[in-house]
Amino acid sequence: MKTKEFNIMDEGVRLYAKMEYPEMSNDKEIAIVLHGLAGNMEEHQIDTAAKAFRQCGMVSLRVDMQGHGNSDGLYAKHTLFKWISNICAVIDKVKEEGHTDIYLCGHSQGGLAAMFAAKMRIDDIKALVLLSPAVNICHGLMEGKFLGYSFDPLHVPQRLKVFDGWLDGDYFRTAQLLRPRDVAQCFAKETLIVAAKEDELVPLDELVQLQSQYPMGHLSMVEGNHCYDGHDDELSEVIDDFIIRLKTVR
Repeated sequence: MKTKEFNIMDEGVRLYAKMEYPEMSNDKEIAIVLHGLAGNMEEHQIDTAAKAFRQCGMVSLRVDMQGHGNSDGLYAKHTLFKWISNICAVIDKVKEEGHTDIYLCGHSQGGLAAMFAAKMRIDDIKALVLLSPAVNICHGLMEGKFLGYSFDPLHVPQRLKVFDGWLDGDYFRTAQLLRPRDVAQCFAKETLIVAAKEDELVPLDELVQLQSQYPMGHLSMVEGNHCYDGHDDELSEVIDDFIIRLKTVR
C-alpha cells in the first residue's frame, strides 16, 4: 500500500498527516479521518475507519489534531475552535491536491469538531461519518458538567485535569458557545452516526436525538465501548454499508 506522510499548516501550526492509497482508487475521492480528545491517528478505531474507506476505493487521510500525537501545539491549550480551524485547513489541502469528493469522518471529539467544519464547508463535503460524536461535551458544559467533573458553569476553573493531562479553562469556555444540534439541522447531506451499545462517555439518547436533527441522518449501532474495543469488524462493516449505499443510489 502506498503511503504518504506530510505536514499541513494551519496559521503557523504544523499538523502531521498520513495519506494512504488503496490498490485501485478513484483519486477524486478521499476520506479525512479524525481522532478524539487525548487520542491520535494510530488508535485502532481510527485505523479501522480509514481502512474501511480504502476498501471502498477511497484514499484515506488521517491527521493528528493540534496538541495531539505528532502535531504541534500543547494539549492544555487546544480548543474545539482550534480543531475546527485545523479541519478546514485539511480540507483546503486535499482540495489543492485535486480531491473533489471529500468524506469527513471523526471519532468522539473529532466527530464533534467535524460537525461544525462540515457546516462551514458544506459545499466541499460529500458526506459525514460521525463515530460516537461527543455532543454531550457542549451540552454538559452548559450545566457545568464534563466527564464526571462538576463546576459552576458561569465561573469555569482556570484548568482541569482530563485523562492524563490538564486542559485550560478556555477549552471549556469556548465549548460552551457551540450548539451541535443547531449545526446538524443545517447539514442536509448524507450523515452516518455510529453509536456504541456500551458507550461509557457518550449517552445513546444524545445520539438518537442528534440523528433526528440531521435531515439525512442515519444511526447504526455497534457492540462495545466508546472506542469499539474488540469490535473493529462491526465498525468497518457499518461504514462499508453506508458508503456502498451512497454509491449505489447515485
